[in-house]
Amino acid sequence: MWSDRRCPLRPGRRDPQPVSPVRRRPPFPDRALPAPP
Repeated sequence: MWSDRRCPLRPGRRDPQPVSPVRRRPPFPDRALPAPP
């Protein structure tokens, strides 16, 4: 987790935030995610 010290708020490699990886490319298909109304 060396990304936290470089850019913790900037999406790019491995951010500690679960929002970056999901927004860039989800690790699983949409069917695994709850579909919004």
